[in-house]
Amino acid sequence: MKFVAVPEALQRLRTADRLTAEEILPIVARLSDDDAGVREAALFTLLRIGAPATADVETSLLKVVEPDPSPYAREMALVNLRRSFGGTEKERAAAARRAMQDQDVAVQVRGLAQWALMHQSPEVAPDARQRAVAETAAFLRRYGEDCGRADKDWGWRLAGAALRS
Repeated sequence: MKFVAVPEALQRLRTADRLTAEEILPIVARLSDDDAGVREAALFTLLRIGAPATADVETSLLKVVEPDPSPYAREMALVNLRRSFGGTEKERAAAARRAMQDQDVAVQVRGLAQWALMHQSPEVAPDARQRAVAETAAFLRRYGEDCGRADKDWGWRLAGAALRS
């Protein structure tokens, strides 16, 4: 439970409209810190208070999704992208698809969940939604008999929930 007190205090300030998007930018700047723990703390904090929905912040989050050596940072960057930006913009959709191929199973499942959520909007074309459902179902099939995935005891639940969304 490290890094909880400060995000909690910042969340209270944000809820009380006493923390502006501009004041959050120093946290965003920490997304490129050399220390994985600092990047993870920044991402956790942004999850609690909301990342400012600007092009620069989106770019910073997208830079974490794929190349970051920390699976937790990659996973939290995906969640921040979805929560702060939503939609199915090409870059975010591509990031979710790449995450589905990540070497870390938790990142794969988080990418799948983001991919499925991006395609549940009524604004998404029906054929695109059907393709997303088919891809989600194919991912879920990886959990069949004799599954050797490291997440075989829990990942299927998240994959199934993604399919239902």
